Order: sequence, then structure tokens, then C-alpha cells
Amino acid sequence: MSPNLIFLIFIFIWFLAQIRRLFFHISIFQLKEFRFDRYFSWLKTQEGLNVILHPWSLTKFVVLGALSWPTLFHFCFYGFFLIYFLEGIYTFFEIITLRFKRPKLTVKVTGLLILSFSIITAAALSIILLATNWLTNLSLFNNSLVKQLLIIDRLLILLIIIQIAFLNILNNKLRKHSFEKLAKVMKKNKKLKIIAITGSYGKTSTKNFLHALLCEWTTVLTIPKNINTEIGIANFILKELKAVHKILIVEIGAYRKGEIKNIGSILKPDISILTAISNQHLDLFGSQKNIIEAKFEIGEILKPNGSLIINQDSPFIKTYIKNFKKIRPDIKVKRVSITEKADYYATQISAPKPDGNITQKLTFLFNEKRGKSPVYLKTNLTSSNFVINLLLTIATARELGIKIPYIASKTEKISQPDHTLKIYKNKLLNNIIIDDSYSANETGFLEAINAADKLKAKTKVIIFRPLIELGPDSARAHQNIAEKMAKTFNYIITTSYDYIHIISSTLNKSGFNMRHFMVVKDERKLLSLIKNMVQKDTLILIENRVPEIIVQYLKSKSSQL
Repeated sequence: MSPNLIFLIFIFIWFLAQIRRLFFHISIFQLKEFRFDRYFSWLKTQEGLNVILHPWSLTKFVVLGALSWPTLFHFCFYGFFLIYFLEGIYTFFEIITLRFKRPKLTVKVTGLLILSFSIITAAALSIILLATNWLTNLSLFNNSLVKQLLIIDRLLILLIIIQIAFLNILNNKLRKHSFEKLAKVMKKNKKLKIIAITGSYGKTSTKNFLHALLCEWTTVLTIPKNINTEIGIANFILKELKAVHKILIVEIGAYRKGEIKNIGSILKPDISILTAISNQHLDLFGSQKNIIEAKFEIGEILKPNGSLIINQDSPFIKTYIKNFKKIRPDIKVKRVSITEKADYYATQISAPKPDGNITQKLTFLFNEKRGKSPVYLKTNLTSSNFVINLLLTIATARELGIKIPYIASKTEKISQPDHTLKIYKNKLLNNIIIDDSYSANETGFLEAINAADKLKAKTKVIIFRPLIELGPDSARAHQNIAEKMAKTFNYIITTSYDYIHIISSTLNKSGFNMRHFMVVKDERKLLSLIKNMVQKDTLILIENRVPEIIVQYLKSKSSQL
């Protein structure tokens, strides 16, 4: 084989390896909303550490360092060639088997890919052009050339970070411009009633319930799906808000203190809802105190004499509300509860029972502290975990002046949120599928296990991904979850090696049959495994961001209740 052909093949393999890494890291950044704090938090997980400490990555650093000694060049060269040869084969295998990790194409992602691709291509072409004797002599594979290729390889992630940093600066300028336009729009819509929702979990369910309850009562604009970032909220309102809208429902997410205030100080809601506070994203907030203060910003942004509706059963909320009332003494605080009397509370809660009657729908007695007679409410939901969300919804409706008869007529029509404790059943095989794949917090995880525990099935299986961004609380949380899983399930399958030692050791100590504990990262292998598990009288719980192909397959084998 001629030297020039060898060189071109090698450059192609090297180029392929760079493209694979480029796609991988941009897809991770996209998953983390292009936030450096979330990306660096991911690097601390087992998956992130596996990328940093991968043998290929470490070997490249070793080879790069060893090139300082000319006597080691031949050894380094063969190691260098072997690494990229293996990486190229692996990349090609990923492509043909459709396992190539790639981001969803958006304007930002497309721009990043084009710019990065152009830089990598330019680097590769420069190397070829600089190797003036490549047509006749393999000596082109000299110390300098190998160094150049390795340096470009090692600096790829830095290139991506620099580009994203630049885009974030641009995004901040666009956000400032959007906020200025939004402030003008809000001033023109002074009669618009604004309802803001936040919390560690339960935000989206509460938002969906509230929209379903209000949409026939008046004209409502609800920010859809999981659009809850500052720029996402601002842009959606600027695009969709019309004069006909009487109510605006906004879900606001946050990973740092001040983020709710940024957008909230412009919106200035009439009613704010605080669903719950937990340890979710503790690694990003830095402390539980910061989480609490950040979530309570939803109350600080209220208009004068506005209403803050809180979940009294959330311990952190119950404790901090006493201090918060000193910060905003002018606002009204309305409490909801399922454990004690409050401004709005539920009793006689009836939901699916341990006898396995999952067709039974959630009902409860709705009570008001102000002396109104209790009202029996029917719903179309299958889990008592939604009672708090419904209470927050009904409390908001009552603060808006909506009468109980209208509320009662609508609660029965409120549907179960997608991917949130949604139950499907195959009547022929008597299989039960619980889709809770939207959940990503410890409380929700434990509630899903509890729901599975209450239902009857010969074999119970859980497929899950460990929780992320819990910081110092990670070990305790996963130990707690593993203990509960060991008591409920016959088979436990995780799709990630994150916290694997904590989970496996806890399962072992709890007496779980470790032959029934599996780590399956590959989607196709997992799908094949699940197909064999879908037997008669089996319950399968899907928990926390399980691959969509698995969720869709299991749902296709059952019908929604």
C-alpha cells in the first residue's frame, strides 16, 4: 500500500474520531441546556468520569507527554496509530448500528456543528498541506506531525467550550433585549392575570391541571411542555400573547438563586404557586438553604397583595414560610394539605388499593377552612400522589373567584399527565406498565415505588436511571431508593453506572437476589431483554429518563387506563 494512501486513510480515521467526540459532547451540552454548571456536574457522575478516564483518552495524554523524548517516538507512533485505528472502527460500528450519540438539530446546535466541523476540517487540510513529502515518504509521520494531531484532539473539548461561551454571551444580550420588550408588553397588559408556578417537582402537572380547569372558564395562555427557562418564557410570551388572553400561566425553573427573580420581576404575578421543595439540583445550588431561598423567590416577585399558594406538607416550605412572611408581609399566603387542616385540604382520599384494582379512579373530599361545606370530588386520575397538585390547582381557582360547582364539573375531566405515574394494562396478559419516566427527583422516585408496591403482580420489574445533580446528598438518596426497590421488585435494571457501587451494595445488604440486578446501557440490548420479560402477570415500572424506545415499546403492548 502506497504511503499517500496510508496517510489519507489515517487522516480519515482521525477525522472520524473527532466528529464522534464533537457530536457526543455537543449532545451532552444540549441535554444540560448549554449550561457550564450542569455540564461540569455531569462530569462528576460515573458516565462523565468514564469519559475523562477512558483508556483512549489517558493514552493520548501519555503519548503526547512521551513525545518530548525522541527515543520513544517509534513506540509512541505505533501506540498513536493503534488508538485512532480502534477509535475509528468503534465510531464506524456506532454509525452502522445507529448507536452514534448525536444531538437534536436546532439552530444553536447546527451553528456549533458547522463551526466546529469547519475548524476540524481546516486543521486536517493544514496538516495534509504541511506534509509536503507525503506522496513519497512515510517520514511525514514525524514527531511534530503526531504532536499536532494529538494537540488538536485534546483541545477539541476546549474548542466546544469556547464556542458555547461565545454563544452564551450572545444569548445573554438577546435575553436582555427580550426582557426589555417583555417589560413593555407587560405594561400594556395590566389587566392580564398572571399565575407563576415553581417547585422542585410537580410544576408541570400543576400547570397542566390548572390549564385544564381554567381554559373553558376564560381565555388562557399557558406556556407549553417544559419551557421554563428565562429566555424560553420571554420569547414564548412575546410571540403568543394576544389581547384576547385574560390569564397567563407560567412555569419557572431555576438552577441558581436569582433566576426566578430575573424573569419574575418583569412578570409580577398575581398568584404564585410553590409545589414542593426537595434536594433536587443540590449540586448546582450549593446548599439546601440556597434551594429554599431560590424557590421562595416565587413569592418575592408577587404584585402587592398577591397570593402565594403553598404545599404545607412539604417540610422545607412549612419551616421557611414563617421567615418569609417577614419579607413580604403584604401578600396573602394560602396553604394546602392532605395531612392536616389548612386553607384548602383533602380528606377521605380514595385511590387504587393493594387488591390490584387499578381501574379505580382517585376521589377525595375537598375542604375549605373558611367554613364552606366539604365537597366530594371525582377525578380521572389513578394515583393519590396528584391530590396535592389538584389542591394547588383548586386553591388557585378559588382565589380567582371560581365557584365550587364549576370546579367539581372539571376535575373529573382532568387527564393524567404523560410520563407521570401513568398506568397502562394488557388485559390479555394481565400486565401493568407504570410510565413515570418524566420524574427526576427522590420524592417522585419513592412515590412511584410505593405505587408499584400497592399493585398486585406475580413479577415486578423496575427500569430506571439514577438521579443526577444531588451533590453531597447523592449517596444517601440512592441508598434510600435501593432499600425500597429491594423490598418491592423481583428484577432491577439500571441504564447507567452512576452510583452503581452504592446501589449494588445496598441491594446486597437488603437481601436482594443480585443475579436479578442488571446494568444495561445499550438500548437494543435493553429492548431485547424487556421483550423477554413481558410475560403474564408482570408489572414494569419505568422511572426517570429511560430511553424513549423502551417507553414506547412497553406502552404499545398495553392500553391506557
